[in-house]
Amino acid sequence: MRSDYSEHPTFDLMHEVGKEGTYNLLFPPLQAGLAILNLYQKVRSGLFLNNRFRESDIYNALEGSSFLIKSDEYERLPQLKFNTIISNLQVYFLRYDTDEQLYTLKDYAESFCRHAEETLMANFNPTQIETICNELRIKLEACRNQAQVKDWIETYFHAFRPAMKSQVDRLERQVDKTVQEIRETTQLSDISILEVLKTIDEKLDRLRRQNEELRSAFREMKTINSELEVQLQTVTDQLIADSIAQVRQFFPEVKYTLNPGFASFSVCSINLRLTYV
Repeated sequence: MRSDYSEHPTFDLMHEVGKEGTYNLLFPPLQAGLAILNLYQKVRSGLFLNNRFRESDIYNALEGSSFLIKSDEYERLPQLKFNTIISNLQVYFLRYDTDEQLYTLKDYAESFCRHAEETLMANFNPTQIETICNELRIKLEACRNQAQVKDWIETYFHAFRPAMKSQVDRLERQVDKTVQEIRETTQLSDISILEVLKTIDEKLDRLRRQNEELRSAFREMKTINSELEVQLQTVTDQLIADSIAQVRQFFPEVKYTLNPGFASFSVCSINLRLTYV
């Protein structure tokens, strides 16, 4: 597969992030990171006029994170340490207006916090994947020439791809969580075996329903790949042909990623049933 950095061959991510101090500036220490999340939440809640805040607000955010940090990891901040944290955060996270003596969040800070927020807020929704795949297929089938296929890739597929990957990540976490819940259920000594099996069946049924919806989404992906193969026969632009090839490779990768999770879950469920039968 072509590298995402093919258009910028001189950029070396690992070299850049390996420069002294860069990694810690991009991913701040626990206390500073929690403070940024705290400020982001307050900005989103409208607690700051015009989304701008004072140095004292940053200090309160740093101090306010203490309840989320183990006592042996939490650090009281002397003025010098506080100034160093502020200085570091101004590289990627904070913008300072010297005239007003107020701070705002930089775009990187917004993206950093928003990604965490969306990841933690959203639950896996296979119906959403099915809907997106269906709409993606319909728009592709409406393409009548290679220019429209190019627009489909750049406008619709590129928007779909991160959403799909995000859903896959959520599914993996949900499978792991459900497996752990089932294992914990089997260890309960104060309920009957029948109650244990009933609880397990309920959790398995939930994943079975999601699995069926995913199978429907996979069918849409297969149709999209077939349609792209047909479109490829009429494409004369090599760049568009290469883009189509990359898109066609994405869907099998997604299916391969998802299948092992459900396979291991099925084995787990069978083993649990054998234990109690």
